[in-house]
Amino acid sequence: MNIYFKYLLSLPKSLWFNFRHLPLRQALKLPFYVRYGTRVSVKGRIIIEDDNHIGMAMIVIGSHEADVSDPKHTTCLTVERGGAWSKDVSWR
Repeated sequence: MNIYFKYLLSLPKSLWFNFRHLPLRQALKLPFYVRYGTRVSVKGRIIIEDDNHIGMAMIVIGSHEADVSDPKHTTCLTVERGGAWSKDVSWR
């Protein structure tokens, strides 16, 4: 499948995730890229503390490094308690 087509398929879910879980100012920068076919469940808030270092697709959810992947395979991310990816991104 063409890589641009994959990005196009992932755009609605990425937009939904960013605008659902982040403040408008941060969501406009689209820091989360959520691949199509990924189930995401987040309970709580996502906080990106450093607005100056937010970049497009800086956090990728559901994408694999392999060139070949099974189209029937889905990825699931569930966050039920707090946690942190780095000093600037945390779940509460």
